[in-house]
Amino acid sequence: MPEKTNLADELFRAVESIKPDAAARDHAWYIGRRESGMQKVLARAGSESRAGAWASKPRRRAVLAGGLSLALLGGGTAYAISNQAVDWYIAGGMDGVTCVTSWHDPFEIVQRPDQYGGAILTTDPIADCNRYADLTGKARIADPAAVRYYGALVVGPRAGAPAGAIPAGEWQAPLPSGAAVPAGVTRNPVAETELEQSLGDLVDGGNSRCWDAASGEAFARAELDRLGLAGWTTRVSEQNPSEGACAFMFVPATPGEVVIRAHGQTDPKVTDASLPVSALRTRIAQQCLSLGEAEQVVREAIGENVHHWPTSAQLDEGASCTRVDLVVGGSQQVFLHGPQVARR
Repeated sequence: MPEKTNLADELFRAVESIKPDAAARDHAWYIGRRESGMQKVLARAGSESRAGAWASKPRRRAVLAGGLSLALLGGGTAYAISNQAVDWYIAGGMDGVTCVTSWHDPFEIVQRPDQYGGAILTTDPIADCNRYADLTGKARIADPAAVRYYGALVVGPRAGAPAGAIPAGEWQAPLPSGAAVPAGVTRNPVAETELEQSLGDLVDGGNSRCWDAASGEAFARAELDRLGLAGWTTRVSEQNPSEGACAFMFVPATPGEVVIRAHGQTDPKVTDASLPVSALRTRIAQQCLSLGEAEQVVREAIGENVHHWPTSAQLDEGASCTRVDLVVGGSQQVFLHGPQVARR
């Protein structure tokens, strides 16, 4: 593992490196590679001891990544990359899922023909790597296995994995040292993942309006009930110092509860105009669409010239209509859960 250095210095170097050289200003891979560098530093910072400044805003780690990258890239449109958007998935930064068709040091941020990846799409990292392979036109991994490699989620060939690679038996990052999930807490990978997406959602979820502590807790409780997460609790805490009139909600490192941080942010409805919040709200959340119909709306709403992670569309035949979550973290990403045929 690379020698540990000062994270603040690393972050400043990563931010500085995002500005492309003049000759590479329009090269989509170059820009994507720099984004991955910053994401790696931010991911490392987020994994440091929870006693630091990062620990006071667990959900903010993803938002900070998104805020920095979107701002430095001109709100996501300054370096429009047209149909070359898939080039952003080539580097496979060590935040999300990194896919390697042959084993090497995936921490090295270089363009390689045998590496790709990006944000996590589902609870199945192998399926996610197959999706990124198809998006980049690269080969799928032969006999793939998902592992944790120095804390990162990596999918590579089953044979030849490095000694430091540990089989990834669960979908989420390991719990903090010494932590244990409280007794009686229901674990469900799909439900827990959707819970986190819903809490950060800008369309009609936890980040779509200005909640106070009481209404935010009621929303979180309703989501736990909807998703069948029995035994989970809610806890209200105060943001010190106050950062605004609105609350935000998150799942801490140890699952089993949702924390509602009162006075943790300003009104989240003040969003970047480039985000398709209104279109997704009026055309999906307020309608009753099939999964395929919702995917088409997302394609039209986002367009081809704005960077975004691939849309995650998961079949839920128990649903009458498709649900939509829009989350910003490194870039914008849409999550859909719905049936093949809407029951209007």
